[in-house]
Amino acid sequence: MGKKHRVKPLTLYSFGALALFGIVLVGIGIIERGNDPVEYTDASGETFFFTEDEDYVALPGIAETSAPLVTVFFSAACPHCNEFHEHFAQWIEQKPTDVRFEAIPVLFDRSDWASLARVYAIGRQLEGAPGEFLHHLFDALHEKRIAVHTRETAKAYFSFLGYDSRYVDALWNDEQTQKWLGRYLQNERDYNVRSIPRLIINGRYEIPLNNFKKGEESNRKMFALVDYLLGFNTPAPKSS
Repeated sequence: MGKKHRVKPLTLYSFGALALFGIVLVGIGIIERGNDPVEYTDASGETFFFTEDEDYVALPGIAETSAPLVTVFFSAACPHCNEFHEHFAQWIEQKPTDVRFEAIPVLFDRSDWASLARVYAIGRQLEGAPGEFLHHLFDALHEKRIAVHTRETAKAYFSFLGYDSRYVDALWNDEQTQKWLGRYLQNERDYNVRSIPRLIINGRYEIPLNNFKKGEESNRKMFALVDYLLGFNTPAPKSS
C-alpha cells in the first residue's frame, strides 16, 4: 500500500489565512467582486439583464456628457459599418427627440477615408441631421456603387441628391469644412479609435458590438442596452 500523507496543521492554517486575507481584500475594494447583472425592462415591457464589463464598459479618463448622446465612429467605406448601420438605423429613426445622435467618420491616416470624411462633413452642412445623410452615403457606396472619393465625383453625387454642385465646390476646402475634419480627427484621437464601428453612449460607455449577432432578438437587446445607458426607465449606471 502507498503511504498516506498527512496535511500538516501549518499548511491548513496557511490556506485558512490566505482565504481570510482574500475576503478582507474584497471587502475593502482592493480586489473587485464580479459585477452583478442589472435587470432592465424596456418601454415594451421586455426584460433584459446587463453586466458591466461584459455588455458594456466604462471608458477610463473620459467624462460623461451632461445631455444624452449616442456616438458612432465609422467610415463610409467600411462594410462592417454599413452592416451595423442597417441594423441601428431603426433605433436612430425612433430615438427620443432629446437624444442627440452623432456619427463621426475616422480618417486612420488614409487619404481615401479622409476624402469620404470631407464628403460627410459637406453633407452634414447641407442636410443637417446626421442620420439621413449617413444613410444616403452608405447607400451610394455599398448599394449603388457610386464613387464619391474625389471633388469631381462628390459634385456629381450631390447633384444627384438635388444640390447645386457649386455649393460643393465652395465647401470642399472651406474653413468650416476644415473645422469639421479637425473635430473628427480630434475625436478619433481622444477615444483612441483603432477599429470600427464603435458605439459610445453619453461619451462614457462603450457597447462592444462583437457581442451582438444578426437578428431581431439581438437588435432588441442592443437597443434596450442603449436606452439603459442613456438612463431611460431605470437609473443609468453610476460613473466611477
